[in-house]
Amino acid sequence: QDPFENSISGTGLVEANTKNLEVSAFSNGVVDKVYVKEGDIVKKGDLLFSLDQHLLKAQIVQEEEAVRVSQLQAALSKVDLEDSQDQLNRGKGLTIGTGITKQELQKRLFNEARARATLALNEGQHLKAQAELKVLHVSLDQLSVRAPEDGLIFKVNVLVGDYVGNGLQQLSPVIMGGVHPLHVRVQIDESDMWRFVSEMPAIAFHRSNNHLRYPLAFVR
Repeated sequence: QDPFENSISGTGLVEANTKNLEVSAFSNGVVDKVYVKEGDIVKKGDLLFSLDQHLLKAQIVQEEEAVRVSQLQAALSKVDLEDSQDQLNRGKGLTIGTGITKQELQKRLFNEARARATLALNEGQHLKAQAELKVLHVSLDQLSVRAPEDGLIFKVNVLVGDYVGNGLQQLSPVIMGGVHPLHVRVQIDESDMWRFVSEMPAIAFHRSNNHLRYPLAFVR
């Protein structure tokens, strides 16, 4: 029985209050682990699935060694600069012609300038290696796909060994959404739209049991 004197009706679909979130991987790769199943409740940041990390972890080890070597090269260059500056300062304290030749003093000037440039180059290489290592760590983190919001796992469309990623014609690996509260998306016939007033009360009836009723309020 219609609880209202005047009403319009529509077909409703229960869905998440965040709408259904189709969660995919940032990078392409082979699924290494799946951490959730349908019906699981997750918190924002919880792991959903991860891609194979072996290659990237090997690259990180290689880049960590590059950072270590570049740091040593920069340290050696600093020692060379300090030595060349000491030699130059000693030369400047000598009398040209009797204590040191003009050519020798010029050579020490060139050596100091070369050592300064070499230090700047090696320090730049060290900073570059550190930046590249940071990028690799970010890429590694992107291989672990996490829940963007608190919610319920509706569907898991991925298995260990599947190849997933952006630009591929496939179902989203995980579909989830917020369920506290649930939303009902209602499709109203276009001929009744002029009668719809968002401030008016509404009631949802269960399709298979119209004795189950749920009060509704317009959201959007």
